[in-house]
Order: sequence, then C-alpha cells, then structure tokens
Amino acid sequence: MNAGQVKMESAEPQTALKGWDAVLAIDAANLNELLFHQYLEKGPDSADIHFSLAAQDDQDIWLVNVVLGPPQISFSAGNTDNQQCTVSMEMIRGVVVKMDPNSSVVKAVLHVTRNQAEVTGEINLRKIRGTVTNPNSQLGSVVIDLAGGAFTPRIAGIDPKSELAMELGKAFGFYFAANDTTYALGGLTESNVPDCLQPTDFVFYCQKAGENDGCVVLLIRTNGSTGDLGDLKPYPIEEGYTTGLYVSSEVLFGKLFPPFLSKNNNSGISFSGKQISAGNWVTVAHSGTLSVMVKDEDTDSWSSDSNGYEMPVNMNLSGLTVRADGTNLSVYWEYKWKQYWTRPYPGHIGVDNTQSNEGTASYSLTATPSVDTVTDIITFSGKGAASYKPYKADFWEKFFGKMNVSDILKNTVENSLQNALEDIQLPSVNVFALENLLFPASHTLHVEKAALPGHLYAAGRTKRPVAVEPAVTPSIMPGTSVQLGATGHSAGDFLWSVVAGGVGTISDAGLYTAPAVTGAAAQPVVISAVLRSDTKQEGRALIVVTSPAAASGLQVEPESLMVTPGQTFMLRVADAAGNPVKADCTLSSPVGTLRPALQQGEWIYTAPALLEDGAAERVIFKAVSCADKTITGQSSITVVPTTAVSVTSSSATISKGGQVSVTADANAGTDPLWFVLPTGRGTITANPEDRTKAVYTAPVSITPADNQVIIGVYAGGMNFSNSGFTAVSIEG
Repeated sequence: MNAGQVKMESAEPQTALKGWDAVLAIDAANLNELLFHQYLEKGPDSADIHFSLAAQDDQDIWLVNVVLGPPQISFSAGNTDNQQCTVSMEMIRGVVVKMDPNSSVVKAVLHVTRNQAEVTGEINLRKIRGTVTNPNSQLGSVVIDLAGGAFTPRIAGIDPKSELAMELGKAFGFYFAANDTTYALGGLTESNVPDCLQPTDFVFYCQKAGENDGCVVLLIRTNGSTGDLGDLKPYPIEEGYTTGLYVSSEVLFGKLFPPFLSKNNNSGISFSGKQISAGNWVTVAHSGTLSVMVKDEDTDSWSSDSNGYEMPVNMNLSGLTVRADGTNLSVYWEYKWKQYWTRPYPGHIGVDNTQSNEGTASYSLTATPSVDTVTDIITFSGKGAASYKPYKADFWEKFFGKMNVSDILKNTVENSLQNALEDIQLPSVNVFALENLLFPASHTLHVEKAALPGHLYAAGRTKRPVAVEPAVTPSIMPGTSVQLGATGHSAGDFLWSVVAGGVGTISDAGLYTAPAVTGAAAQPVVISAVLRSDTKQEGRALIVVTSPAAASGLQVEPESLMVTPGQTFMLRVADAAGNPVKADCTLSSPVGTLRPALQQGEWIYTAPALLEDGAAERVIFKAVSCADKTITGQSSITVVPTTAVSVTSSSATISKGGQVSVTADANAGTDPLWFVLPTGRGTITANPEDRTKAVYTAPVSITPADNQVIIGVYAGGMNFSNSGFTAVSIEG
C-alpha cells in the first residue's frame, strides 16, 4: 500500500443513526426510575400527587380525593404517534364520593384500596426550554405533559365503560392541565467540550419494542446537519442495559480524533477525517515521518541517498488509518519504498558501493475498549506490532553481515507509535455524557460498556449518588418494620427521617417501624436519607403501610363501601383475572337487602331506609363461587347517616380572576374537603386555621358558556358522610 492510501474494509455501523451527530436512547425501565425519584422528591402531599377533582353524571356529582402512586411509562405497540407514551398511576388511597347536589345528600362512598384503582392515559411528550439543573439552557428538556393526556380511570365499583368513567377521565385531564403537571425525562445543556460534541439542537422520538416496551430517543445535532426521524435499527439499547449512547462515525473519526491524535504524538503526524462509505468515517494521517539512521560499525555500512551520502531511513506515515473494527479500534499503516544503502567497495580504497533494495514497513494495532467505573473515561488499549520485509531477503546478510536491519526498522516503528496509539483515552466523551446530558432527581449517566460498531456505542444506565435500598418496599403491615440501607454506605452514614405527611418512625440505623394502627386506607411513606458527610447528597425510598385484604380467590369491587340510608349500589364479583363469576352472595346480617342484577357477577345492594338510633351499621357482603365452594370473596359495607352542609358565599357573582369567600356550617366538621365543578375552572384553597372556610379564585380567561361554577364541600369519616354546595357565576 502506498502512502496516503486508506484501507477500505470497515464494519458497517451496528445501529444507523439516520444522519444525527449523537443519539441517546433511554428505555422504559430507566425512565420509570427517573419518574419514581421525582415522585419521591415531590412527596405524598404534593398537589401533583394528593388532590381532589369532581365530575357530574346525570344529576349526581362524584368527588375523587386520591393519593396517586409514581407514574409508570409504557409504549403501546398500537399507538402510532412517535411522540406519545402510555402513563399509568396507581391510586394508593382515597375516596370516591357520590353526591346529590340538589339535596346535599351523600349517596355512597367508595374507599380506594391498593391494586383496585388506577388512572391511565396516552400522554404527549413535550420539549421545553431549560433543564432541571440549568433553567437557562437554550437546548431544553423532554417532559411527559400530563396536561395533554386523554385519561381512563379504573376504579373498583365504577364501570370502566360508563359515561361516568369518561367524565372522571376528563376531570383528571382538566386537573393536570390546570396545575401544569409535568415530569422531566432528560435534557441537554452546554459544557466545555469540543464543538463536534457540543449540542446545538435535538428532537425526540418514541420507539416501540414489543407489546408495551420501548424507549425515548434523543436525536442530537452538534455542528453537523439535522438527521431524519424514524426507528433506529437494530433497537438502540442492548439487553442488560437501560441506556444507549451513540456518537456518530463522522463526529468520532472525522472531527474528534484528528485534532486529538495530531496533538498527542511525537512523530509530527497530522490527521484528518475521511469518509469511506455512507455514514462511515476513518481518521487518516496525511503527514509525518519516522526517521532512523542505520549504520553498521563492523561492516562500515550505512543508510544513504542515491549518491552514497549518509541519510536516515525516512518512512512516510501518510495513510496511517484509525478506524472502527467490529467492537474494537483498529490502526493500520503500510509503507513501501526504495531505500539506498552504501558500504566501501571491497579492495578499492575510497570507492563506495551504493545499492538499493525495496521494502515494506507495516504497523497494525487492535485496541479493545474498557470503561473506568469512576470517571466513565473510555480507553482503547492494545499492543501494536510492526514489521519490515525487504524485497530481497538475502540482501542484508550480503550487505551488512550480522546486523539485522529489519529489526531496527521494526523497533523504530513500534517505539514511535506506541505512546500515541496503544492506549487512547477517548477525548471528552465522558464529559459529554456527564455534563451535557442532564437528568432529573440527581441522576447522571454512567457508561458501563463501550464498542465501535462503526460509530461509538456506550451502554449503561442512569444512577443517583445516593441509592437507598430497597427503593420501593412492598406493602408492610401496621406495627411491622423494614431495614433500609444505601449502596456503598453503612446505614449509620445517614441522617434518616420520615418526610412530612408520612407516618411511623425511623431509627438512626435506618430501621423503619410502621404505626400499630393506620386505618383501612393505605399510607404512602417517603423516607429521606441525607449523607452526614455531605448534606447535599440525599436518597429517598417509598414504603406503603397497609392492612392486607383477606385472602380469597374472588375479587369483590368495591372492597370497601359506605352508603347512606335508602341508597343502592352495584357490586361486582370476578375472578383473579377480572372475569365476571357466577357466585352465591349473601349479607352477614339483615342490614339492607341484596339481589342479583341482570349481568353475571353483578349484585345490587340497597341500604335500609332508616338507621337504628341514627348510628352507623356495618355488614359483610360474602361471595362464594358456584363452581367451587372453597373460592370466596367479600366486601365491607357500612351504612352511615348523612346530613346536608349549608355553604354560604360572600357573593353569588365574581369577575374573571376575582375571589370569593365561602363558609360551611358545623355539619362540615373540622377537616372538610373543598372542590370545584367543573374541575380546573378556577381553584379553591381552604383556610389552614379554619378549614370550614375557603377562598375560590376564578380563572382569568373564560368563555361566556363556561361561566357557572359549583363549589362543593365534603366531610366524611367512618361513621358519617355529609356534603353541601353553592353556585357562583363568573362575569366579564
């Protein structure tokens, strides 16, 4: 091979990057971890997690007061929108209240229990300006925008196909829109990296994988051209990892390596990038010389020019090529030239004998990648080998005697190229991964594996500086304990605490103990662990304290129900898969009546018209499978009295953006829930000193057709359930 010629064989890129300079793919599991830790940072009392909303069904108003669990992302194969995902949030605890606004009578209260309620929606992903750590970043972040979602609630006791379920789904959307509820997935910012790695713009794309799996792909432009949208093939995340980071062949070999290698060698080699096929580049030397003076004192022979004058052997390094080779970095150089050699002519004093001999010098190196687990620096290491082959193999012995000129030239090549090429630390890519790619909840991208399938591929995952284990504890029973710790630390390294709004206690050693009694509803508890040696470093974990449901083979929905005298409610009996089951159903005592409905598995309960002494009464709904008498299920029904709450407002009319004060009478108790119907049409805030009083704030913009608002209040406990309403008109 002559100087300047590039060896053309090269592995094609494993995953086509569609013309983008860099690509970051994050799978659903990693995204859900990011969402989970944002959820923990918000805390269970956040307005994004614990809130009330209302919807109307015929003449009844339904209030939902709920504590949501962490958002969970999935990617539906049937959704063709490449900027949407499916988000599900479990309802950990709460109540669903059915009320008659005309009589201010509560008809029924469903208690939300674990695994029996969730809200799911097809959610738009959106690009916004700024990032979690750099609000002024011009590049921005990708967020899931719950405000734009179309939601479907699943609540035990409510037909998911009913008009009520549809109206409640709209109410969830209105609430998230009014509160601008978003969760960040990741973003980009500027840092001190070369221009070829400095992000200037990006777009995002949702790529599906299988039934519900997939990833969000950030397609990044640095100083190159904008690429195309579409699925990356093959799938961009390797099994066993949750992120895939790619730097294009053009950026790596065409822009990043040339100045780096030109600067970091002692042989005067200058490099440049060269495209050898579509999307495939190599780094090629276009100058540089290796020189060595060869002289044999025994035979008085030397390297020379054609006239016999002493001259070093000069080997032109042009054409030395650095390229990708499967997973490794490959270096190859070959130089063929005619070299003159001179020695005294035997028997002729002062007469020299100059002869030439063609030869070929070569160098090859295969460097395998490794990743420093602390710095994330990617290094390609290997031992290069050089050779020199003369055209006439016996020339040396005749001309130089015992001196091995081939070894001299071989060693010169190896020694000169070793320092520059045998341990290449990939420049700036670790800085790009750690500083340009930003993630919420203190996560950073960590590279665990690197390869060169044409472009640079780095597999890894995002991690937090403090990872509390277990991050999610399965439900524990009241009065029990669970030990928490943190990866790489002892429990005593942390200041442990229960975040405000939680229940139970935690010791200095990280032992959490749930309270002995919590009531029927599940209690989400967020635990904080602050590193004593650096209080800026914090980890969090979630524990749910709940009394387990009685073991059974049948599901009865709802599992816990309150009704008021004379009201009816439909219960549903199903198997573990949710299929309606034919069952014999009875009441544990004659508190109300029970009759089968038209559909299999549906039963209608009617509460007694009057309560003895006006006190609440409890009855157990029991279901026994007709096919197998050992398979049973049950629901707890409590009949409670209801009393209308009188609600007064300081004005029946209000201007856009204005406020009105509302007050509930003593029937509201001391801790009522205030709400607005329709959800999102203004806000209502209870007085923290006296929650029977609240202030309603109207929206600043509204259409004439949407100027009516109902303000409601609900007060309930285990033994009573009251409600009241007032109407307000918005003018202007």
